[in-house]
Amino acid sequence: MAKNPIISVILPSYNHVRFVGKALKSVLNQSIKDIEVIVVDDGSTDGTSEIIDGIKDSRIRLFKLKENRAVHPRNLALSFAKGKYIAFQNSDDEWLETKLERQLEIFEKNKSITACFTAVKIINESGRGQTEAWAKGMFKTENHTQTEWLRHFFDYGNCLAIASAMIKKNTILKLGRFRESLVQLSDFDLWIRLAGIGNFFIIPEQLTKIRIIGYTNFSAPSGEALRRNEFEFAEVLERYLEKPVNKLLHNIFSDIPTPNNSSELIYFVSLIKYAWKINTPHHRLFANKSFGKLIDDKNKRKIIVEIFGSDIIHKYIYNKSTIEYSLKTTV
Repeated sequence: MAKNPIISVILPSYNHVRFVGKALKSVLNQSIKDIEVIVVDDGSTDGTSEIIDGIKDSRIRLFKLKENRAVHPRNLALSFAKGKYIAFQNSDDEWLETKLERQLEIFEKNKSITACFTAVKIINESGRGQTEAWAKGMFKTENHTQTEWLRHFFDYGNCLAIASAMIKKNTILKLGRFRESLVQLSDFDLWIRLAGIGNFFIIPEQLTKIRIIGYTNFSAPSGEALRRNEFEFAEVLERYLEKPVNKLLHNIFSDIPTPNNSSELIYFVSLIKYAWKINTPHHRLFANKSFGKLIDDKNKRKIIVEIFGSDIIHKYIYNKSTIEYSLKTTV
């Protein structure tokens, strides 16, 4: 393995004994050979690590964790990565052999790109394409401007697959890596921060294969996963009130009515009102929590009431009384 490979591929694995071999080989068979593959086995109990051990290639660095979820496997791998670029693979997904080569070409041609993705193909357990999966239509293939991505993320959520992503290492380290408290949406949280500092590019060819195993994947829409998603989505939306995204609000939400000469505080309140209007459980959770923080400051509360009237306080109180029912009915 080269001392400083151009790309570090991070592959966390957990109990994917049937698929991890194919996932890993699809990485090792890339047309670009100057890579390292950092595999973090997150306490597998089904023989996954033995499959990885059986694949002999000097580019593989395997870390075996004794306990599942004791650490964040992707953040652990990032601390050991030597490459200029980081690509992420899942232990049940696969790549076409030119994926990394095509993405590297995009980065070298366009220095404003902060992340490069590919279109994805949904496959089943046997590797065949499937059209009836719950994830059909989830992943976008069109390219958009920076503000269009950020608007889509706020209104609709994630539409990009982490197994298709490549990012500059110094960029992700600067942004603070993955948020470790998030179980399902840590990648989505990262996309928002990345979009806040630059542009994305999606290669339209399906160079990434995402495996859907019925409803057993961790992020599949079970009742438990959907409820967890609502809480995490609300937390992720708070990124819009933080740097670097908060400086772009007037461009992202140019159609949202705001008083003339609005301050940052008024933009925040206008965004909160917009989130209440969307009226999903996660938008309401975000809006209620964010508004509550604002009116805890008596000076900010005074300004808010002067501009929006006291009705906005009553709106907040009403929403707090109804959000619990909305979450209970999320199945």
